Amino acid sequence: MTKVTSVLRLHYKEYVENFKWAFERGCQWSNMGGVEGTLDDGLTKFKDNFNPTINEFIGEFDIPVYPIMYRLTQKAYKILKSKHM
Repeated sequence: MTKVTSVLRLHYKEYVENFKWAFERGCQWSNMGGVEGTLDDGLTKFKDNFNPTINEFIGEFDIPVYPIMYRLTQKAYKILKSKHM
């Protein structure tokens, strides 16, 4: 195992220890936070290692106050996201 791999695996240990702590105190479930709608990003793949149950809720809504700025920022977000994948 390389040094980088061992550092990355610390996240797994942290989650496991947090789960143990919570379950020892009577918790029935634990929330690891949300996931993107596509379920194919790196964070979702990481969370998938813990055999999650994904609960789908209505979600969040964006109500643009400035529609033109909203469209511009959404386009910029998509461009930036595509460059980092």
